[in-house]
Amino acid sequence: MKTNTNITQIGKDIYVFAITGGPCGGKTSGLALLKKEFEARGYVVLIVPEAATNIIGAGVFHGESHLPPKEFQKLILQYALMQEELFLQTAMQYRDMGKKVVVFCDRGLLDGEAYVSSDEFTEVLDGFGYTRVELSEYRYHGVYFLQSVAVGRPDLYTTKNNESRTEDVAGAQLLDCRTQEVWHSHPHFRLFGNDTDFETKLRKLYVEVSAQIGDPVPIERERKFLVSSVDLSSITELHSVADITQTYLHTDAPDEVVRVRRRESSFGISYYYTHKKHISSGESLEDERIISRREYDEFLALRDQTRSPVRKKRISFHWNGGFYEIDFFMEPEKHKNLILLEVERPEKSDMSAPVVIPPFVKVASEVTDDPMYSNYMLSTL
Repeated sequence: MKTNTNITQIGKDIYVFAITGGPCGGKTSGLALLKKEFEARGYVVLIVPEAATNIIGAGVFHGESHLPPKEFQKLILQYALMQEELFLQTAMQYRDMGKKVVVFCDRGLLDGEAYVSSDEFTEVLDGFGYTRVELSEYRYHGVYFLQSVAVGRPDLYTTKNNESRTEDVAGAQLLDCRTQEVWHSHPHFRLFGNDTDFETKLRKLYVEVSAQIGDPVPIERERKFLVSSVDLSSITELHSVADITQTYLHTDAPDEVVRVRRRESSFGISYYYTHKKHISSGESLEDERIISRREYDEFLALRDQTRSPVRKKRISFHWNGGFYEIDFFMEPEKHKNLILLEVERPEKSDMSAPVVIPPFVKVASEVTDDPMYSNYMLSTL
């Protein structure tokens, strides 16, 4: 049973996020905070319940004398798909009434892969006619991962607040790692670790969601560095690799940039449309949405003929509490071998804090305020 709704079809004023993480990571508290904050800002907030908890609570288990793990995950995925479809249809009804809607999914559709082998989960997906990219980038605007307290704070780990949770500390740590591996290729995957107190962890989640929605924290701020070398063999952190091609479209507005992007990762191929409006140095309003292959091809006909497509390989990872992206440029030809490091800062106040550079990256200089290192300028023929 393949459902028909994804985020390319639901249109504007509906945002869909997966809130996932390791056991005892804070999902329940995080969802409660998000519901309270966004309802106070006038959004209709819909929370899709966790499918596995409902199924286990109904008496269905896996293991000896119960369902084999693959069949159990098949049941969970089918149940989760039906739930999400109902909630997305409901979100569109609210949107048609003039409401802005945020849908938070308690876990995402790919979470089940952490409990079986990749080959087994591929068989499950094939049975429903889905690919990983359809159930990740085309399903959620962002995937936000709350790290289990078993990682870094095992003294706080407990199973008492969830009867469906049976893992010990070691098991929770393993599931945390495996679930991260499942999602890390999503372009808006963000990790919220235990390097701060719990309240700060949840506030960071709230700020990140606000930044993704663009209301009322629409400012995107980042620090950018020119890189002289990267020791790829030393990147031991969980990371994702994507081949990206950005094509700029014609616009008559001097303070606006419009582009389409093709992104190929281990999940598959996805396409994006982005409209940026410049505010000041290092700041911009950004409206981005995922689009279909057909829309992408149609937008290419509007390409700015004075600019070259920008092609690059991007390595993304979390390190030392921050999110880092390293871009290795391949086109335009004149910028081949250029390497740039970007560090995202969703809150304006963070710009005053020092940026710690990973030891496997050698930086030549900071170029945050140098317009010549924007992708837009690099595309100039």
